[in-house]
Amino acid sequence: MVNILLIKKNGSLNITEYNEEQLDNLYKVAGLKNKKHFDFVSEWYVENEKNNSYNYCVYAKTNGKAGNENKYDFPPPIDNELYFDTCVIIKKKNNVLKSIRLDEWEFVYESLFGGFEDLGEEDSEDEEEEELGPHDKLTKSGYLQDDFVVDDDEDLDEEYIEGDTDDDDEEFEDDDDFDTSDDDDEEEFEDDDEDEEEENDDDVNTENAVSPERKTRKKIKSATVFDLMLPDKDSELSE
Repeated sequence: MVNILLIKKNGSLNITEYNEEQLDNLYKVAGLKNKKHFDFVSEWYVENEKNNSYNYCVYAKTNGKAGNENKYDFPPPIDNELYFDTCVIIKKKNNVLKSIRLDEWEFVYESLFGGFEDLGEEDSEDEEEEELGPHDKLTKSGYLQDDFVVDDDEDLDEEYIEGDTDDDDEEFEDDDDFDTSDDDDEEEFEDDDEDEEEENDDDVNTENAVSPERKTRKKIKSATVFDLMLPDKDSELSE
């Protein structure tokens, strides 16, 4: 009596006993009514976890009804083949049946697929690679700060500073325009002052030119009738 491996059509694995030395009645252990379409399909000669080499053989039904397909993923070269109902895996050494263990088959299964990568180890390696050094800095967004990643706040600050500079320049230009208008007003005031001074000078000159006549007229107006008659009186006396 040996242990053999049953692969149910849903893909589950079970260990069961087989009491015969011949393989003709394997279909009965698989729960089939007859051995029609049930046959040997593949074999691997491989070492197990104890470094002992054995033949692992697969017996399966190659034709069946729709809905009874076996969902187990078999190793190459039968990984793309379609089988039905329960399949059987046996272990042999020199054509003699040997008992198979579930953990043994799991090791062989991984070996036939070339080994599976341990995702946990990869994650730990990635975490080690992502560990920050003593001089590494992170941005506020959580990225490693380097020549290519810049914090958004820095960009905003730079844009804000540039914008303020442009606004200040525009304000200074506006102030210059305002100052220019003030200069124009001062020039106009100066011109008005000069015109007023010139007008005052003209008035003074005019007054100076007219003043002798005014003085003469004042003198003439100051003479009395008696003074005008004095020459006549003198002439009468002289006679």
